[in-house]
Amino acid sequence: MIDVTFVNAFIVAMENVFTTMMKTEVTVNGSHAKTSVNPSHDVSGIIALSGDVMGTVVLTFPFGVAEQLASRFVGIPIERTEEDFSDAVGELVNMVSGNAKSQLENKQATISCPTVVIGTGHAVFKQRDLPKIKLACTCDCGDFALELALKSQA
Repeated sequence: MIDVTFVNAFIVAMENVFTTMMKTEVTVNGSHAKTSVNPSHDVSGIIALSGDVMGTVVLTFPFGVAEQLASRFVGIPIERTEEDFSDAVGELVNMVSGNAKSQLENKQATISCPTVVIGTGHAVFKQRDLPKIKLACTCDCGDFALELALKSQA
């Protein structure tokens, strides 16, 4: 099971970033253990963590939701076929992860550069020994998910 302090840090970070950067509130509608390697949606921003906390963070969106959020983030309409689209999604997951990292008191963690995968049916492989959780989220742009595979390194 993922440490609840990690989950809470990422929820608060996501709420902070979405409210500040895209002027939308996020609601977490539920959570469950994640067993599939397939993300919930078509666009995934991925960050790896190492150090006292290790694992993977995935923000995953349907195409339309990702385009709306990326457009709000950069301040102009943007489509998934544009180069800046993946940069916006990557920066979004980077900001959420950085914000969460700053909330993990007494834990040192390094976050990787973001990776963005675009396409229906893609897979994101995470370490098998890590506990995984999917948080079903919604905002005024639509539904999306935050998927965490994290553990503490003692």
